Amino acid sequence: MHESDIYSRQMLFSRIGRAGQDRLACARVAMVGMGGLGSWGAELLARCGVGYLRLIDCDVVEYSNLARQAMYTRRDADENIPKVTAAAKRLTEINPSCTVEPVMARLDAANAGTLLSAFDVVLDATDDWQTRFVINSWCVANNVPWVFGGVVASVGQVMPIMPHRTACLACIYDSPPDKPQEQANKASAVGVIGPAVAAVAALQTAQAVRIITGDKNNSTCLFHLDCWDLSTQKIVTEKPNPLCRVCGGRGEMQNECKR
Repeated sequence: MHESDIYSRQMLFSRIGRAGQDRLACARVAMVGMGGLGSWGAELLARCGVGYLRLIDCDVVEYSNLARQAMYTRRDADENIPKVTAAAKRLTEINPSCTVEPVMARLDAANAGTLLSAFDVVLDATDDWQTRFVINSWCVANNVPWVFGGVVASVGQVMPIMPHRTACLACIYDSPPDKPQEQANKASAVGVIGPAVAAVAALQTAQAVRIITGDKNNSTCLFHLDCWDLSTQKIVTEKPNPLCRVCGGRGEMQNECKR
C-alpha cells in the first residue's frame, strides 16, 4: 500500500490535488474540545491526512456522550477514560502517519499561548463562549486562522476567521452571553442530536482543509443550518468591523492575551 492510494480520491478534487495533499501532510492543527464537534472533526482531519493534531480537553468519556460523539465506546465510559486519551489511541489506529498529541487541560487566557502556538489553524469545538473568546483574542493577536463552530438541538453555525482579513468573532457577537443565558441554551438544557453535531463538524473541517491547502478565495460567512428543517442562512463576514474591540483597534482583550 502506498500513501497516495489512501488519498487518491481526495487528490482528484481539483482544489486539493497533490500540492494540497502535501500541505495537509505538513499541517499542524489544534482542536480545542474533544466532545461532539472535536471527536468528529479530529477523525475527519486524521482521515484526510493532516500531519499533526493537538487535542485539548479536560473531560472524561461519559455515557451521555455516546449518542453524538465519534470514536468513544462504552468501555471508555465504563472506565472514565479521558477523551483526549481515547481519541488519540483511535486516531493513531486510523492514521499511523498522523502525530496525535493529547493534552488534558482546559484552555484559558493564561495557557492559550502555550497550547495554541505554532499551529496552522485552530478549531473551536467547545460549548463555552468564554473559551471561544479566548481563542478569538489569541488568534487575532497572533494572526492564526481559526474556525468557530457551535451546535445545540438541531441547529449549528460555522464561521472561518482569517485575522485582519475577515470579521472575527467579536465583530459579530461583541461579547460572550451572560452565564444564565448561556446555560439556558446549552445542550445539557435543550438537548442536541448527533446528525447536527456531525454536520457542523464536517463543515468546520472542510473550512480548515480549505485554509491549509491555500485556497485564495476570501469569501467567508457565518453559516447557520438546521439539519432537521433543512434550512440555512448566510451572513457575509468578509470585512472586519472597524469598531471591533478585538480586531478593530480597541483591542483590550487582544492586549490582555499578549501580556
